[in-house]
Amino acid sequence: MRDGTQSGDQGGPSTQSIKRMEGTWTESQVPESERLAMPPDKRVSLAILQGSDAGRIFPIEKPVFTIGRLEADATLNDSEVSRHHAQVELKGEVILLRDLKSTNGTYVNEQRITAVPIEHQSEFRVGSTTLMLIVTDAHQ
Repeated sequence: MRDGTQSGDQGGPSTQSIKRMEGTWTESQVPESERLAMPPDKRVSLAILQGSDAGRIFPIEKPVFTIGRLEADATLNDSEVSRHHAQVELKGEVILLRDLKSTNGTYVNEQRITAVPIEHQSEFRVGSTTLMLIVTDAHQ
């Protein structure tokens, strides 16, 4: 529900208005700016653990962060990484890793993924590069 009201709530909208609200919005119709958002009071980064860029850290400062070999937010020096390989999507507290139909795939626990939620200290691989998601309190 857009207003957070459950159909069983007392004092909430009438059943008729709930049905109208449910019929009005599908996920594809909700403006992207309302679906994607940085997590409140958190700092999010990607650390390169293995590969030619080992030791680099990329701060994630926007809700859609791309990983690739060219024209990406995290540009990697890895010939096995596609130009636009994967992206990290932030939806408040939920962080999603999505493969962008890359040639060599995106792997979590050595399982090829299409899209999967990840969390603090999750490791994943693109090409021959291993990355780790780091989420810390913004006030540290």
